[in-house]
Amino acid sequence: RGIGRQLAIHFSSLGFHVLGAYKSSVNYAEEDQEANVLAEKLGDSLTLAPCDLADRVSVDSLIARLGSGQLAGIINNAAEYIPKDWNNLDFTDWDRSVAVNMTAPLYLVNKLQGSLAPGSAVVNIASSDAWFAGYDDIAYSATKAGLISITKTLGAILGESGVRVNA
Repeated sequence: RGIGRQLAIHFSSLGFHVLGAYKSSVNYAEEDQEANVLAEKLGDSLTLAPCDLADRVSVDSLIARLGSGQLAGIINNAAEYIPKDWNNLDFTDWDRSVAVNMTAPLYLVNKLQGSLAPGSAVVNIASSDAWFAGYDDIAYSATKAGLISITKTLGAILGESGVRVNA
């Protein structure tokens, strides 16, 4: 949709093949339509796959789809932002935010690290909400802060093999 769509357009224009994952509605209908329009525009340089990043089976399917080729990079852009008043905090929403905003990026990088060539990059899309109070979504703020910490640690770990990790 927003940032992900522009990233796909940008990297396709640079000659990269982009594999993108998308999900925001339960049945994917709206996302499928948007994906088809983008795929028509970008042609063979883009492969889009529906994937629920809170569902490990769905993420494993996405990883399998990549095969064993070399990756120039991984951009973890997806996020769950579920506005909730503090007094109505729903821990199902909390768990989903943790799964999508922190666990999935870490899991993807862990499982795909062997495909990252020296000089490749991992970019985790963070948010200024990591540093400021999140009055309407404590889960989003907390998980984006956690993602920044994960990014620092991955940078230390993967930097030794020539992979940059930034947020």
